[in-house]
Amino acid sequence: VVTQTATREPRPMPPRATLPSDTMGRESKTPDLVQFFAVGPPQCKPGQISLLEIWAVLNKQVEKFRKEHGPKSDDPILGGRGPSEIKRRTPIRVKLHVPQEAFSVEISEDDMFWTGFSTNTQFSVTCKRTAKHKPYVFHADVSVCAAGTFVKMSRLYFKIRVVSASDGDDDD
Repeated sequence: VVTQTATREPRPMPPRATLPSDTMGRESKTPDLVQFFAVGPPQCKPGQISLLEIWAVLNKQVEKFRKEHGPKSDDPILGGRGPSEIKRRTPIRVKLHVPQEAFSVEISEDDMFWTGFSTNTQFSVTCKRTAKHKPYVFHADVSVCAAGTFVKMSRLYFKIRVVSASDGDDDD
């Protein structure tokens, strides 16, 4: 069975004037300190589809975010990175890289906008039925738009363990 990973063609960001003003934070003369987090299930079973989220969180809100997505939550933090400086109203592009021998992702790239508090994007990831039962390392490249061009600013690593169908709860 051959599985292909679909990706969107790179697309330019809309001009600043077309960004929805009601979703943007107030302009700020200084950049915000922002941390990035991968959130999702720490393990999966062959054939299971999972949602992975990449979050950008204002540094002042990180403690609250960590409590909400602690190890015992349904979707705990899998990895984090930062802080990085980002100006408000900045487009952010996330490219998710999955270990292709065990996982596939329908769309591997998505955009979000930094508004001054938190923002996220989601990816639908499928664990292949042929995946070996072991931990796999993923990474997400985070880029920001500067002068109309996306520039990579961070790489976030995290792990997901493939377990047998008989391990844990069966909540696919």
